[in-house]
This record gives sequence, C-alpha cells and structure tokens, in this order.
Amino acid sequence: MFALRSGGGKRWLWPVLVTLLLSTTSGCDGDSPTEPEILAGFTFRGEGPIVEFFDASAGPVTQWLWEFGDGETSTLRNPVHEYSPIAFPETYIVRLTVCETVERQADDCSSAQKPVRISSTGPPV
Repeated sequence: MFALRSGGGKRWLWPVLVTLLLSTTSGCDGDSPTEPEILAGFTFRGEGPIVEFFDASAGPVTQWLWEFGDGETSTLRNPVHEYSPIAFPETYIVRLTVCETVERQADDCSSAQKPVRISSTGPPV
C-alpha cells in the first residue's frame, strides 16, 4: 500500500506498512457464534437384542458418550449394547455426544440421535 504525499509543488508515493491483527472468540458468550470443528454421527447394525454401534463423527474427536435410551451408557468409540428382552418390541432414542477436549464445553461437543427399533426376532449380530 502506498500513501500520497505532496510538498513544494511535488507529489511522492511513500510505501506504508499495514499490519492486521486477527483474533477469534469461542462463541460461548453469544457475541460471535462459531461453527463446531466436530460433527457427531453414527450408524448401527442389528435389530435386537444385541446392537453394534459405529461412530461416524467428523473432526478431532477424543471423547464419546453413548446414551442407549434405556438408561444405559457407554464411553467406548464403537460399543455393542444388549437391550433387555422384557421390553420387546420397543423403539429407543439413541444419542451420541462427541467432544474434542477433556472439558465438555458447548463449543467443543456435538450430538446426534436416532431411533433404534428393537425386536425379539432380530437377526443375530
């Protein structure tokens, strides 16, 4: 970038150094929302009573919390869960929350949920 200077009936172009300082905010205070760096997702195989769950999340995930909809949870990346045969058939809402740091801050985590239908006549896994 150049600045125009004049004096004594003459004009000169002088180089000007411009420094830009950039900063970001975490978005926790609501002033500047940011997109999460991770996105939760999962698939599953099986109809009951044993179901395999597979993490399909994107980003630098370091923690997993599975909620199987029956009060049970897991922190494994790809857990296998056995549902109680007492409640067949039943649909459970399974939720996966993934985080990228040890602290569970809102901007470090992402969640996904899906209905999982369990029947007593499902194929073996």
